[in-house]
Amino acid sequence: MMKNDCLNVWKGIGAFFVVFIHCSFPSPVGGMMNGLARFAVPLFFMVSGYFAYGRPETVIRRRMGKTFRVFLGANLVYFFWSLFLLYQDGELTGRAVAEFFSPASFWQFILWNQSPFMYHLWFLGALLYCYLFYSLLLRFQLEERVYILIPLCLAANLILGEGLGILGSKVPVFYMRNFWVTGLPFFLWGHWFAGKQKKLSTRPGFLVCAAAAGACLSMGEMLASGGAELYLGTIVAVGSLFLFALQKPALGRGSLLAHIGEKDSQHICHPDWLNSMSGLEICKTSMAVKAVSPLLVQYPRKAEIFRNRLRKIPDGLYVVSGHWIESLLMHGIF
Repeated sequence: MMKNDCLNVWKGIGAFFVVFIHCSFPSPVGGMMNGLARFAVPLFFMVSGYFAYGRPETVIRRRMGKTFRVFLGANLVYFFWSLFLLYQDGELTGRAVAEFFSPASFWQFILWNQSPFMYHLWFLGALLYCYLFYSLLLRFQLEERVYILIPLCLAANLILGEGLGILGSKVPVFYMRNFWVTGLPFFLWGHWFAGKQKKLSTRPGFLVCAAAAGACLSMGEMLASGGAELYLGTIVAVGSLFLFALQKPALGRGSLLAHIGEKDSQHICHPDWLNSMSGLEICKTSMAVKAVSPLLVQYPRKAEIFRNRLRKIPDGLYVVSGHWIESLLMHGIF
């Protein structure tokens, strides 16, 4: 599978928008932006599934091992960070630490990919499960026989999230934010696109209009449902963007967004920066600061990528130090 610069551009845009889910603009713009930003995580899963197509089991296992190392490292970092925050609040006790490893936390971790240390790490757990599941499909040569799960899983997600929300009922978010109804269907959908891309031909202009319509629909659905993890408009938008990228693979080559998408599409460290900002009194009271805080959360990592690109320094692994030093500064530790 050849490199697709347009997919990297979409991933670069998604890297910005996924932060808007966790750090919203003031309402009603914040709600609409939250609905629009929901395309990012499905896109990341689809890209993983797309580039898994045609790969031997050895390659998939290597990717699974790499994902596991990042998954394990991120959880370890946030475990120690959680201990530090408990210490800062004077709540570091054996009971508090044991709560991280309680049976309830364990099963949340195993069944729903929910890390007890930081909520957003579910993505890595779900991606790890995707590669594990796909390696089993490869072994039994079933990878193209499970596409029926795509509409079934997505329908379950829409019903549990948006559907019940419109009816005035809510279920815990982890029932939608997991491998089963988010990671798996979008991973398989990306895989399906890889196998069918030579047969798929749609005018790029139509795809742009479809993506725009899906984006508008997702914002409207967000306002109607009161918030969900996935919207019908999100599915339309991300599918249109993906197909557009397959037809225009060279679009955005050499751009900063493509570079960000290739190097920084998975955010591991932004919540500590977000939490640090939210603790400041000015962030609680100033409407102006609330309006720009989603952009400020983006700054440390993106600025570092820009500086590294200018210096032609390889970006390498996730850069944690800048986030954590700034977070410590914001907590008044230094």
